[in-house]
Amino acid sequence: CTCAATISDNLPWRAFSPLATRAKRRTCNLEVTRESTKLHTAASSSGAEISNRQQADDIPDVLSDALWNANYLMYPDFWKERSTDKLLQSFYKTLVNSVEVKQSNIPGAGSGLFATRDIKIGSIVSLYPIHMIGMNFFQGGSEWVSLTETDQEYSLTSAEENLPNYSLYLLGNRSPESEYDGTMVVDCNPNRADVPGWQAHRINDGAIIEENSEEGVLSYLEKSMVKQNCCISPWGPSPLLATFTTRDVRKGEELFTSYGMSYWLEASFRDQQQHEEEQVK
Repeated sequence: CTCAATISDNLPWRAFSPLATRAKRRTCNLEVTRESTKLHTAASSSGAEISNRQQADDIPDVLSDALWNANYLMYPDFWKERSTDKLLQSFYKTLVNSVEVKQSNIPGAGSGLFATRDIKIGSIVSLYPIHMIGMNFFQGGSEWVSLTETDQEYSLTSAEENLPNYSLYLLGNRSPESEYDGTMVVDCNPNRADVPGWQAHRINDGAIIEENSEEGVLSYLEKSMVKQNCCISPWGPSPLLATFTTRDVRKGEELFTSYGMSYWLEASFRDQQQHEEEQVK
C-alpha cells in the first residue's frame, strides 16, 4: 500500500546497527533451514536482494546478520539501556503506549490491535516482529534462518500444511531498475508471546473476498479501502518494518490494513483444495 506518512529523519539510525553484535548474540542458537539445495546466487551487501557478484555460501551469513540485528532490537531491555539514544527511548515509549491487543471486532478473526489514544495520520503505531528471515529465489527454492527451534518448526509446519503465513517482502525502497535473482522476506511466529511495540502482526484486514469472482474481488477492494486506517512499510535500516496510520485514528478504534487480493484468493484456493480432498476421503 501507499502510506500517507512522512517519515521523520530525526531518529538516530546509526544507534541501531552496531548493537546486534553484543552479548545477546551469544545467547541465541541459530537454526538454518534449507528448502533448496541448489543456490544460484548470494545476498548483496545491503541484505535486500541477491547479487551475482557474491558466493551462494554467503546467504546464511547475510540473513543471520539481519536477523540478529532485528531480534536485538526486539529485546525491551535494549530501549531501557543508558547507552540507547534518548530519542529512541521516547519513540519506543510512544509505541508501547499507543496500542493494545484485544479481541477483534471482526467475528472469527481472533486478536486485533486497538488504539489506546487519539493518533494522527502519518504516525508510527507499531513495528513488525521478525522471527525468521528468508531469501526467495526467482528461479525457485528459498533459504530461511530462524533463531529458535520453535520458530523453525512453525515455518516448516506452515509450509507443509499450506497454512496462511505472515510473510512480508522487503520491497518499497528497493530499486526496480536492477535485475535480481531473489528477494528477502521476513516472517513472524504468531504463537510467540507479544513484545510491546512489536505487534503489527496482530492487525487484521477489514474485509475478505467472500466470492471467488471479479465481483467478489471488486467488493473486497472497496470494503477494505474503506476500513483501512494503516499500512505496513519498510522503515529505517533493513529489515525493519513499521505500521503507519493512513488517516486519523480515534482512541478505542481497531487498526485495519489491507492484505491484498492475492492473500485472500490464495486462502480461498486453499479452502477449496481442502474441501475437495475431504470429499475424496
